[in-house]
Amino acid sequence: MAENNSLLLLDYVGEKSNIALITFNRQKALNAFNDKMLDGLSSLLKSLKENKTVRAIILFAKAKAGQLVWISNGLRLLVGEL
Repeated sequence: MAENNSLLLLDYVGEKSNIALITFNRQKALNAFNDKMLDGLSSLLKSLKENKTVRAIILFAKAKAGQLVWISNGLRLLVGEL
C-alpha cells in the first residue's frame, strides 16, 4: 500500500500496478465527506494526475457487511478543481 491514513487508503493494483485504488475509510459516518477527506482526496488526485504510470483511478468505499454505502457531497466540489 503506497499511502495510508485513517480516512483514505491508496493502493496500486493491476499487472503493472497502473490502477490506483482509493478507498474511503470513514465507516462510522457512512463515508460522508468532511473537510479533511476532501483535502486528502484533492491532494491524492493531483499527485495521481502527475503519475504517468497510472492509467485508471477507482474510488471505493469500505463498509460493514450488508451495509449500503453512498459516497456523496464533496466529489462534485472536487471535480471543478481538476
